Amino acid sequence: MSIDDDILAEFEEGLDAIKGSPKAKAKTREDLIEQAQENFGSFFELVPKLDASVKEKMGGNAGVTFDFGDYDEANSKLGAFLIVSPAEAERENLTIPMQFQGKRVRFDDPAFKQSSGSSTFDPATIDQAKRMFASAILGWLKK
Repeated sequence: MSIDDDILAEFEEGLDAIKGSPKAKAKTREDLIEQAQENFGSFFELVPKLDASVKEKMGGNAGVTFDFGDYDEANSKLGAFLIVSPAEAERENLTIPMQFQGKRVRFDDPAFKQSSGSSTFDPATIDQAKRMFASAILGWLKK
């Protein structure tokens, strides 16, 4: 048996395993929310802490909130928004769009560009995104 035959046999076993396993895609918006919370729980825990600190230090209408948005069922993508409200009522909010897909989250904001140029994070790199988020809030509130 040649090496190509071995590779083909292993490949076909892999295909059989994929074909026989249930799809990993989430089925509903609620499934995607649960999946995002499981994969990025520490991020969700940080947002209310940042909110409390901003409210305490800045007063007025200042705050940091998070909200889930629409979901793309076909691609199992869940939209979300981070919203930073300034203390001054006449100033507009900073809105940072995000997308969760499985074990990845992408931020649609230049403040989240990594040295690689990517704005996508996974559970292992979410701490970097949390630091970038805190920095983005401070930078925006200074304006």
